[in-house]
Amino acid sequence: GPSETLRGSNKTVVPEGWTCGNELLKPPHIVSLDFPDFNTPKVSAEFWYALVRDIVSNEIKTVSCQCAGGHGRTGVQVAILTYLLSNKQEREQWDDAAALIKWVREAHCEHAVETKSQQTYIATVCQIPEGKSLMVGATGKAATTTTIGAAAWEKIHGMTTPRL
Repeated sequence: GPSETLRGSNKTVVPEGWTCGNELLKPPHIVSLDFPDFNTPKVSAEFWYALVRDIVSNEIKTVSCQCAGGHGRTGVQVAILTYLLSNKQEREQWDDAAALIKWVREAHCEHAVETKSQQTYIATVCQIPEGKSLMVGATGKAATTTTIGAAAWEKIHGMTTPRL
C-alpha cells in the first residue's frame, strides 16, 4: 500500500497475555509504494508482474491492499492484483478495465478507483482495453479530467478537504 499508511512500526503488536501472540511465526511482508493520492503508482507494469510472481512463489494466501481513504488507490491495487492473480477463465469476465473496476466497486466499495488516469493505468498494467470512462465529475457527467471535482470529493468523503 501507499507509504503513508504503512509508516511506523512494521511489527504486529499483540496485548500481553493474549494467546494469538503465540501464533506469530514470521512478520508480514510489506510492500510500500510511491503512490500519490488521486494519481497512479510510480511503478511500471513489470513491477506488478514481478509482485504477482513473488506472491505465487512464496505461496502468499492473503494480500491486504490499503491507502489512507480506502477508495482510489486501494481500488487500483485490488483491480490489478485481482486480474493478474486470476486464471484465464476468470479473466474472461472482464472485457476491459471498466468492467474490472465495476467488479471491484461491487466487491469492495462503490468509490473504488477515483480518476481517469487510474482507469488508464489499470488497463495498461492488465493489458486490456480501457473501456468507457467510469469517472463522474461534480456535474454527474463523465469526467474529462484526471482529478475528482471538489463537489464529488465532498459527496464521496463527506468533507470539503482531504484528511491528512
